[in-house]
Amino acid sequence: MFKVTRVVGNLTNIGRKVVKQTTKANIDLSKVGDEFAKVRDFAKSKAPYTKNVFKRAWNWIKEFVGNFKEVKSLIKAKINEAKKSLGDKFSRKDKKEAIKTVLEEKIAFVAEIKEKLQELLKKKAA
Repeated sequence: MFKVTRVVGNLTNIGRKVVKQTTKANIDLSKVGDEFAKVRDFAKSKAPYTKNVFKRAWNWIKEFVGNFKEVKSLIKAKINEAKKSLGDKFSRKDKKEAIKTVLEEKIAFVAEIKEKLQELLKKKAA
C-alpha cells in the first residue's frame, strides 16, 4: 500500500500545481487541447489556489483522500475483473498484477501531465 500512497501523493501534488499555475494565469488550460481535458476538468473542480497555508493544506488533504479513493476503486474493479475472468484459478500473483497495472497507468498519467505542464510553463516564459 505504500506504493499506492506514493502514487496518489504524486497525483495530488501535480493536481495542486496545475491549480496554482492556472490561478496565477501562468497557463491558460482552455487553449491547450484535448490531452489536457482531464486536467482542465480536474482543476476547475478543485478549490482555487490560496495564500493561506492552512487552507492549502486542507485542500491538499481533501484532494489526496479523493484521489486515494479513486485509485482504490480502480484497483478493486481490476481485481474483480480478474476474478471473473480467471474464476478458481485466481491467485495472489494475479492480484498483485492487477494492482501493478493500475499503478503503472497512474504513474504514466502523472508523468504525462508533468511533461505537458513543463512545456506550457516554458512557452509562457519564452
